[in-house]
Amino acid sequence: MLNLDQKHRLRNFFAAIFKISICVLCLSVTSKASPQEAEPLAVDNSSPLISNPSSNWVPVRRDTHGSLDGSKPNRNAAHPVSQWIDRITDLGGKDFHIYGYVDQGFTWNPASPVDRSNGLVFNNYRSNAYQMNAIYVVAEKKISDQRQTFQLGGRADLVYGTDARFMTVDGFADNMVSDDASRFYKLAFRQAYFNLFLPIGRGASVKVGNYVSPIGQETGYAPANFFYSHLLVDNLQPGSPTGLLFEYPLADQWTVRFGPNLGWGTLNNINHSVSYAGSVSWTSRDKKTQIQLDYQDGIQRTQVVEDTSLVMYYSLILNYQVTDRLDYIMEHDLLTSDSRQVPSNATDNYQCYGLANYLVYKINEKWKTGLRVEWLQNNGGRLTGVNSSQLAASGNYYDITLGLNWQARPHLRFRPELRYDWQSPYQPQDQPLSYDDNTSAKQWLFSCDVLWEF
Repeated sequence: MLNLDQKHRLRNFFAAIFKISICVLCLSVTSKASPQEAEPLAVDNSSPLISNPSSNWVPVRRDTHGSLDGSKPNRNAAHPVSQWIDRITDLGGKDFHIYGYVDQGFTWNPASPVDRSNGLVFNNYRSNAYQMNAIYVVAEKKISDQRQTFQLGGRADLVYGTDARFMTVDGFADNMVSDDASRFYKLAFRQAYFNLFLPIGRGASVKVGNYVSPIGQETGYAPANFFYSHLLVDNLQPGSPTGLLFEYPLADQWTVRFGPNLGWGTLNNINHSVSYAGSVSWTSRDKKTQIQLDYQDGIQRTQVVEDTSLVMYYSLILNYQVTDRLDYIMEHDLLTSDSRQVPSNATDNYQCYGLANYLVYKINEKWKTGLRVEWLQNNGGRLTGVNSSQLAASGNYYDITLGLNWQARPHLRFRPELRYDWQSPYQPQDQPLSYDDNTSAKQWLFSCDVLWEF
């Protein structure tokens, strides 16, 4: 368990950036070819991990974080429901869109735990059980940086299902379905904000309201992810801050974001302090390499102890198109917490960090395969499963996932996967193990979900 002062935290931060930057420079190949505009494919290309030929390839992070959420309308969803929604959308005028998805799945756990929990695995956390993960609806008035005039847009996301419990915002319609009414199925507004475009310089935009944090490669918007299950580090990442977020393109290849907020997942200002979020992203001229650094820093109440801590979180993400069919993605995360109590509360001084690597290969227009490997070190931190009151033991946590994506229709995708989790706790006698009713240090899962977009 570490008690890091401000200088130590900054030193860790820049040391990690330097080391990973060296790796990035060794991997990156920057071409002088002019960027080409993406062309629509005959299949859904909304997933940030889909790799298309270089002539119509869209950079992963720039494309998904156009909305900071990884989501966008599936232009190829041409079924009756989409056509009916399009008619409603037309009433909202130009640049107004209604879209979303339905996600449902099943996870088989050979251990058959009595508590029906898959330990630290989120979103598909129920073992040997069907889950309606999400009925997710987005209403969005887009702005365009191509029109250098003042514009007012906005967005609201409403979600119902087992995923919604991870998307609630304290003080913002966070109890629309109470625990008495349903243990697992909730209804939540994931985000709601206004978006202003200011014709200043290259064009600045500012979000005002509750927005999804840009931290992390995987998002809560399921079609934007290759895998059904999520990284363990997602359990620690910031939720939806409430505040301001300014965005400005410094140059053709550089974009920066920065803004104050009330902290993670709250509208009530329970932290009684102002936090800050920001990011910087770079895209190579040939669009084959993209790097993005995101951070959130400020006073934050912990998940378990009613105490306040100075919490800093950052993620560094590299996306690299190895070939026309193969994508490589790397994510590095660091979370540090320092208790603000006097005297210091030792349980709120901790550090967690991790590294995840993806390889995604496009077999053909309908089939893709992917491999994801993650290592997460939890040094006395707040790593938990669905039960946030049960802390995971300090130690190293690993998971490896092999998955397929079958695009059966332009709007219909199946995502089967085989996942193995294991841990190496430092003090297993002090805290229970994380799997199979807290009796095992490892776990196998076979899962599959069905994504239907509209």
